[in-house]
Amino acid sequence: MRVLVTGGTGAFGRAVARRLTRLGADPVALARHEPVSLPPGVGFIAGDVADAASVASALLGCDAVVHLAWMMSAAGETADTRDINVGGSANVLAAMESTGCRRLVFASSVTVYGSARHHPAPFREDDQPRPDPAFEYAHHKMEVEDLIAAADVDAVVARVAATLGRGIDNAVTQQFAGPVFPAVRGDTNRWQLVHQEDVGRFLAEAAISPRTGTVNLAADDVLSPEELGELVERPTPRLPECVATGMVGVMAALGVTEMDPAAYDGLRYMPVVDTTRLREEWGFRCAWTSAETARDAARSLTRSTYVGRYRVPRRRRLPWVEPPPGNWPRLDGGDLLPAAPEGVAGEFDDAVHPDFDVFTATNLSEAFPGPLTPMSVTVSISALRAGQTYLVDFLGMSGEVRHEATVRMVSVFGHHIYLNVSLARETTEGLPGITPEDMDSQYLGIPVPEDFERPAMTPREVLTALRIVGRTAPPVIGLRGEGRRLAGRVDTLVVGTDVLEELSDAGLEARVGVLRDELAQCWAAVIIANPVAGAAVSAVERLRGPEAVGALHVGDDGLASANAIAGVEVLADHLRAAPALKGWLDDTPPEERVKRLDDRDPGFAREFAELRRQVGHRGPGELELANDVFDDTPDRLLDVIVKTADTPSSGTLSPGRRGAVERLATSLLSMREDIRDTTVRLTHELRKALREQGRRLAAGGTLPEPDDIWYLAVDEAFTPPSDAADRVVRRRAERERLRDYSMPSMFTRSWSEAALGGSATPEPDESTECGEVRGIAAAPGRAQGPARIVDSGDQLEPGDVLVTHVTDTGWTPFFAMASAVVTDVGGLMSHPAIVAREYGIPCVVGAADATRRLTDGQIVEVDGDAGIVRVVDDGQSPPG
Repeated sequence: MRVLVTGGTGAFGRAVARRLTRLGADPVALARHEPVSLPPGVGFIAGDVADAASVASALLGCDAVVHLAWMMSAAGETADTRDINVGGSANVLAAMESTGCRRLVFASSVTVYGSARHHPAPFREDDQPRPDPAFEYAHHKMEVEDLIAAADVDAVVARVAATLGRGIDNAVTQQFAGPVFPAVRGDTNRWQLVHQEDVGRFLAEAAISPRTGTVNLAADDVLSPEELGELVERPTPRLPECVATGMVGVMAALGVTEMDPAAYDGLRYMPVVDTTRLREEWGFRCAWTSAETARDAARSLTRSTYVGRYRVPRRRRLPWVEPPPGNWPRLDGGDLLPAAPEGVAGEFDDAVHPDFDVFTATNLSEAFPGPLTPMSVTVSISALRAGQTYLVDFLGMSGEVRHEATVRMVSVFGHHIYLNVSLARETTEGLPGITPEDMDSQYLGIPVPEDFERPAMTPREVLTALRIVGRTAPPVIGLRGEGRRLAGRVDTLVVGTDVLEELSDAGLEARVGVLRDELAQCWAAVIIANPVAGAAVSAVERLRGPEAVGALHVGDDGLASANAIAGVEVLADHLRAAPALKGWLDDTPPEERVKRLDDRDPGFAREFAELRRQVGHRGPGELELANDVFDDTPDRLLDVIVKTADTPSSGTLSPGRRGAVERLATSLLSMREDIRDTTVRLTHELRKALREQGRRLAAGGTLPEPDDIWYLAVDEAFTPPSDAADRVVRRRAERERLRDYSMPSMFTRSWSEAALGGSATPEPDESTECGEVRGIAAAPGRAQGPARIVDSGDQLEPGDVLVTHVTDTGWTPFFAMASAVVTDVGGLMSHPAIVAREYGIPCVVGAADATRRLTDGQIVEVDGDAGIVRVVDDGQSPPG
């Protein structure tokens, strides 16, 4: 079914078009100007509804029209407004008659009912519309309703309440986003809202439904001005009527607002409507209440302040970001190249720009171990790209580099997420004090060349750096506060599975949408925090020497990523002092321990429950949505505590005396880890919500098993394709196929060559043949123990040297029983380096193929000062 959406590039239009694609329709957006992007699967036709010929051309072959193109009445623009609103609607109706398109869905407004100042009850659809004489917007809506009634079309007229929601930026939302949200003394008006997602969902469903008629579209609850102001986080003073209308009149005369006094009066007394027909005849229930809609709008409204139509960003806030679509064309229109031949590439592989073709998974593999499930691929890449859209603005990038950094800085290959090294090095141009070599060392594990000399800054470069600092300083200064706000919002989103089970299908979908969008904001903060903390660490290295970086640790100020190891140590101390309890835990099967713990030792059980509350969202591979975390497998966390009790007690190091630059660096590292922890907590909430949707799809027969949902893309989860079960089978097989590839840590142009036997298996070097494996000295100290080559922390025993390819923060509890840590990849800013420094555990990262060169059980010495792993047991030697 082909559906034309007039005004299809606006907030309503995009919501409708996105929903139509999920319903299997073929939406086409009609607008005067082509947008930078549209939702996947949405076509575009350039045209103006005021031009009858372009409307008729656009309607050819269409089965239905969703008519949204509209202009809000504004002072001095009456003629143009009427041409678009009424004239444009007449053109749509005439084009429908000439093309044979019969179905029309029109977004009208509850303002056609007129002022609700003295109306005793909510308006019903059969009530006589009486729009306020001076409110041009409402009169235009009523005129168009009359035109539709006189036309020979199958029409749905939706009288829509005031619409809000995160990310909307229009004349209505601007009224809620000023410095204050004023109300008039003595008014008893109430606000009834509807969420943009509910509007999009209803209008899209109406387009493919056989039902016709007029229907009120609004949530059921109403809000006082004070309640609404509190929800959108704006003061709500009560002003005399003459002051309030006078302010609007002055702003309209100055041309700084689209709201004239008549429009303000119409919005001031917005009608409250009855929604019985919507619920009982249309079977439609809004997923959002008015209160929830206002609170959701605050997610983006609080990041700036409007003075009339002019938006003033709050410079210490990060802006609201939305993900761009993947696989955008090149800015110059040139070709993008596949990174692997057909039959080798994954379904979700991105294309490569030949001028920016060097990629690495070194740092990202910590957070996103692959091959990821399709759900995790599509959720993660969307959130990361949203954050990238802000980074390019933050750094002031421009031209082709800006375009490519927006859409291809992070890419998917073989179900793994890679960073574009070529573009990442370009970002260092926007940060004074950090060079491409610094980035390579900190994040990629590539040592800075011994003969590298930092270039002296020219006077012009100094001025450029000062401008960059002036632009970036406010959001950097506000980043800690941004992190606290993110954590606070995530706190409000944490719910139990019982709450999820009670949600309607639309309510569950709405929750997943919020979690996805908030996840994008979290990753935006992480993406900004990474280079900021990295620049501070670079300053420590330059001013104090490389050994000073190895000594960096937060100490008593706390590190969110180390909470797990701290909690494990506290409970391990409890067991060391309680041999009877320790003996019972040693003798009890792991699956029985947690169930019987409260009866055995209530005090220890309470401490364990608190630790689970604090770190339950974490676990190895924690950003793979299909993986269990400690909240799902508490026996796993308890087993770590039991094993740790068999090792000597340890604790965090005191940071000792530190200069200002060290304090700044550790403060920024702590902030970065706090934001990362918030991101992982939010990811777990998304995991729980998607599990519930998987349960529902399995119960309804769409999927054979609840866990099959991980093999759908995120946009397929709530409108699964007809072949969903077949897709799951195919994608499971593809993921298993990709497991057999040795994905390269870095590659140029094509990943398949390295994965199938190229650079993934380098020849042994001289250090290996001499019984040594060299890497980056990440945390000082020396320790000996048996090497344990693992891909899961569960395989570790007390006193082992943990040797693995890479760790993420979910591995932290296992560090408590390791004598040292060695990883194939990583840099000084990687997870194992930061946590090992915090707890005085010798650590070597970026040790090439330590997992291949060392032998399981071999006695090794880890020298965290020199970055060397030496074989101590002469009876065994690393394979060559």
